[in-house]
Amino acid sequence: MQESSNREASPGLSAGRLEGISVPDLLWAFSLREKTGTLMVTRNGIKKTVYFQDGRVVFASSSDPDDRLGELLLREKMITLANLEEVLTRLNTGKRIGALLVDAGYLEPDELVNGVLLQVRNIITDLFMWETGEYQFEEGPLETVEVITLGTHTGDIILQGVRRLRSFTMIRRGVGPSRAWYRLSGNHQDVLDSLNMSEGERMLVAELKGDGASVEGLCRQVFLSNFEIYQALWAFKVLGVVHEVEHLGGEFSDAVIEGRFGKETVSPLLARLCHNEDTGVLQLVRGSMERTIHIMEGRCVFATSNSPDDGLMAYLLRRGVISLKDREETARRLLSNKRVGTILLEMGVIDEHDLQSVVREHLLEIIYDCLNWDRGDFSFMSGSLPTMEEITLDEPVEELVARGMERIGSWSRIREGLGGLDLILQLTPGFLEILDRMTIGPEEWEVISALKEPASAMEICSRVKLGDFRICQILWTLRILSAITPAPENEVAEEPPVYEDEEAEVVPVTVADESGDLQDNELYGYADAMAEAEAQVTDDLAEALEVSTPPAEEIQVVPEAEEPYNEDDPLDGYDEDREPFDAGRTVAISRDLVEAAITAASPEAETFEADAIEPEYEPEPEPEPEPLLEPEGDPEFESWEETDEEVDAEDLEDTLRLSREQVDEALDSGDPGSWEPPVDLDRQISVFNAGQRVVFRTIRAEVGAGAANFVRSCCGDQGAEIAGLFRHAELQTDGTWEVDGLRRAVVENRISDPSARYRGLLDLEMEMLKLHIGEARIASLQEQVDALLQVER
Repeated sequence: MQESSNREASPGLSAGRLEGISVPDLLWAFSLREKTGTLMVTRNGIKKTVYFQDGRVVFASSSDPDDRLGELLLREKMITLANLEEVLTRLNTGKRIGALLVDAGYLEPDELVNGVLLQVRNIITDLFMWETGEYQFEEGPLETVEVITLGTHTGDIILQGVRRLRSFTMIRRGVGPSRAWYRLSGNHQDVLDSLNMSEGERMLVAELKGDGASVEGLCRQVFLSNFEIYQALWAFKVLGVVHEVEHLGGEFSDAVIEGRFGKETVSPLLARLCHNEDTGVLQLVRGSMERTIHIMEGRCVFATSNSPDDGLMAYLLRRGVISLKDREETARRLLSNKRVGTILLEMGVIDEHDLQSVVREHLLEIIYDCLNWDRGDFSFMSGSLPTMEEITLDEPVEELVARGMERIGSWSRIREGLGGLDLILQLTPGFLEILDRMTIGPEEWEVISALKEPASAMEICSRVKLGDFRICQILWTLRILSAITPAPENEVAEEPPVYEDEEAEVVPVTVADESGDLQDNELYGYADAMAEAEAQVTDDLAEALEVSTPPAEEIQVVPEAEEPYNEDDPLDGYDEDREPFDAGRTVAISRDLVEAAITAASPEAETFEADAIEPEYEPEPEPEPEPLLEPEGDPEFESWEETDEEVDAEDLEDTLRLSREQVDEALDSGDPGSWEPPVDLDRQISVFNAGQRVVFRTIRAEVGAGAANFVRSCCGDQGAEIAGLFRHAELQTDGTWEVDGLRRAVVENRISDPSARYRGLLDLEMEMLKLHIGEARIASLQEQVDALLQVER
């Protein structure tokens, strides 16, 4: 009867399913009503019980084997496996395992208290992750009085439990949309005094004072990840610290830009914001994933993500910078509310220089991945950024977009972004300023050079010797950055019109003198012009085209003084200042001159007959070289004549006479001629880096922040030849060497087999490492490296 009355008194709380209410809301509801009793939650055969005393959570128990005290003490390294196995044999005495451990001297009483409290907190906070199951509350005095109970406020337990949640869907459902407006409640201070808040959570509370703020406004003002802001907001909402309100007048300023994006990606939006030198936070949402890009005066300075896979620890683990052991220790120390980078520095796992490098790489990875999104929602809130981080980016947006677009492999998106393969594109007036803010390689310059005249993507692909996919990828990037734009239709070149029946014009013809004799260069130039105009040479063809050919008497020759020939001119006989030839103009010339000009320009007649044009002067023939040591009157030399056959035919058996200067010059040149780098050079470098990565992990684990200096010192100890191999290569954070630098060193030093020298460095590193880890571990590492290199081969 008592149970029935309880259900009637508090319908919906005595029993129900978790699909209708979250565990944090359930616990806080019983706490506010100052209930005394037990809350039992079951799911898939596992039962967890939470005990309330006057609204405070005092104890918890669980049927899950992983929640047992003995296993927890073992995981926390408070006891050994031998200790646990021994006390388990004495459980039939009726004593609890904690008391047995204390009696056996394996655990101090204070350690037992800490272990039990940790067990209770873990049971309760694990319940927060349950989204399905059944619950039932039995109100009444507790049957047993526990010796060890929680002395923590229920609100603090809820805050700690929400921090452990990783389901953004659950948290976002509790908080609401990003434009929801929150304000502090009237009695918020009483609850806040009982909470152990982090510095970021205190900043969040400060922003909510007064009229409050929207969720997206908090994401802009508080320099926490959006996920952490949502976590804190939901915890505060459950605890009644904040409540959602309707905010009408001036809810959002004109500084808010929002919308959806599709296959065109967020790159154009990001480029526009940065070109305008805006300052604010760009929020991107795709499904349950949410990221922000912080922009200051047109430059991307920071980025956040709510995905655990985008966290710094996960990134460092993927890169091989930290080990699983480092990750577990860092996660344990995170309870102190310190940042991951600070903890890694304190542990000596990474030094300050490497930390700054990997953090920037991590931020770039988040931004690059955002540029690869093909759908989602965005909103940009302009305004001053919150407190700046110590490690930030300083990358121009043009560089970020260019590198991010390289990762897009969808042809349909690239083709759609170009606007079609036949669309005529041209360079914009300010394209050089845009290129100055990018790292332009040979591939980009080839594409840009092909755009000196407007052209379509298809035309550029036919001119540039690159992969068509890469060419279109570069074109799309340039169009997003406004370096190229579609050419106006009226600027597309048209064929010149043909004007008929025009009167003959006076055409000045440059001649050598007043006699009117034409020069070779002028005849060639005139023939080229006639060829460009597609001059017709026969009467029948001229009549068919209705082009009148005036008689030769209409020719007017104007002698002009011949300009001096300049050897520095780019083209022989071509005057840049000459008025361009008008293809549409009818020129009155004689038939003889036309035929002579066309014959000169025809492919079949590449040379002129000697009688066709009389030169102004006959060049003096060059004197024939005199034979060396030719005796005077020697009949053998007197009868020798040089014929065309002897000149054209090359006798490979003849002895070639060279001067000593020519021989010395050939020897000093040092050009090997036929040397080529090894065909498998890239494979050798890949094999070496694979082994280097394995060895470097062990070096970092033993040496710590000095791992990079350890490797560099080994390079120096190998001598100048080995050191030269790595002079141009940069040592990466995971211990591998930059591939381009290694390749360059091999080519410059002409090393035919670099793998032997690479292996020499690995052997020296392991030899030096033996002083730290001993011969047994070095032997194991040696086997691991050998096996890995064999597989890579």
